[in-house]
Amino acid sequence: MKYRTENEFEHFVFSDAHIERLECTGDMFHLYLDDVGILPENSCNRDIRKMRANGLLFRIVDRRIISLTKEGYTFYNADGEFMKKDPDILIEPRDYSDCFQNFADGYVVEAKKEQGKKITYIFTMDSKDECTYELVVEGSMDIEEWDRFLSVESN
Repeated sequence: MKYRTENEFEHFVFSDAHIERLECTGDMFHLYLDDVGILPENSCNRDIRKMRANGLLFRIVDRRIISLTKEGYTFYNADGEFMKKDPDILIEPRDYSDCFQNFADGYVVEAKKEQGKKITYIFTMDSKDECTYELVVEGSMDIEEWDRFLSVESN
């Protein structure tokens, strides 16, 4: 790929990015995304405005999945009366790969990074099975790679 950054997570906007696919085997974590925002502060962005990229590969080095949670919800009727509540469901590690397949054609709702002894990445994602998941992954660094910059269309 033509462009590469390391540990510049905060110089991207992952919210609303389209998920092409997620691969997670061994110590590899690859998230392939379209419509990722690239902020002017990004070391590869020679422009002075926000840009975007398709076909961006987001990698976490030395990854360890901390948790994968299917978020629950509370359901109310049209009058605002409580109907039922579905709790959060913690996905078992043996079911991760099946769940990851549902992320293809989904969207990143939110992505956060927390610094500690190891770096923790927290992704909230909508999947094609119409559920929202929270994926927490720990790693030593992040790498972003893409081929070209695209303009952000203005309204």
